[in-house]
Amino acid sequence: MHIALAPFRLKDGVTEQALVAASDGFERDFVRRQEGILQRFLVKDGKGGFADVVFFSDKEAMTRVVEAEQNSEACAAFFSIMSADDSHSVFEVIKAYG
Repeated sequence: MHIALAPFRLKDGVTEQALVAASDGFERDFVRRQEGILQRFLVKDGKGGFADVVFFSDKEAMTRVVEAEQNSEACAAFFSIMSADDSHSVFEVIKAYG
């Protein structure tokens, strides 16, 4: 299993309510259609920062999804409200508990 952590801030004027609406559309129109995505969380840090946390079945699934994002209108709409900080991280699960 692999986990992608993509932190971002909202562009000026974008509310958290608008973020959740855009995230819901992204989930419905893109994420649910991607084989290999196990789970996804939209999180906030309390200091104005947010992150998309996505659990993938394996590295190959993650690569396929990243490629599919490049041609997706749903992805473009979701990403358009963000100011990404390009500090995304990918983690490989070495052991799961629970």
